[in-house]
Amino acid sequence: MLESVIAHRKIESGKDARGRITHWHCSVCEWTTLGFSGPSTAMALKAISDTFDTHNCAKHKAGKRVKPS
Repeated sequence: MLESVIAHRKIESGKDARGRITHWHCSVCEWTTLGFSGPSTAMALKAISDTFDTHNCAKHKAGKRVKPS
């Protein structure tokens, strides 16, 4: 089941009150990257897309877990 969820993950943008992109995040896990100031360039968008494609949701979620006390 986990693999089917990860296969359907999407990159989503986070925006401020003015509609400007402030960061990008994964729809499945808590992976996030900062947006960029200024106009979006193809190289910047490609770098963000490549980073998103290579991140591992299961490993990222495991790193964020907090043990209950």
